Amino acid sequence: PLAESRTPGLASELVQCWAFACAFSGRLTLTKFSVDNFVAALCRPGHGSVLAELHVRLLRALLADTEQLRRAGQLPPPLDAGMVVQQLPPPGVVSAANWPEVLRAVLWLLPELHETEESRSALAALQRSDYPDLSVAHKLALLTPLTERCLS
Repeated sequence: PLAESRTPGLASELVQCWAFACAFSGRLTLTKFSVDNFVAALCRPGHGSVLAELHVRLLRALLADTEQLRRAGQLPPPLDAGMVVQQLPPPGVVSAANWPEVLRAVLWLLPELHETEESRSALAALQRSDYPDLSVAHKLALLTPLTERCLS
């Protein structure tokens, strides 16, 4: 109920991401958190530890085989993207301090991670503002392809 009241229309995506985090917490070495904590983290302004840890772990898992990702098709970054990270980094580089920039680079460089209109819109929003300033819908639209890619 809290999830639906604080994130109207996004409950299914929210629960999907949270369920993924719970199911793979051991494999990702992720601290377990409640759905209420997840909702609060998505809605809270500023950088929170729940979202930072989740993104760091997902990005490290995704980047664990950087060479395979590069062979699968890495796009050059758009000229107007203004990205600090211009190529897929090794997983050990991802930290609580730099994960938003790594997220931006990974989403731009891997085409399957921005195939939907929602993810493209969220990525465009991330280009214009900092991650904590994004809407809950945009945060989920960026998080969902990471969880789906980690499953494949």
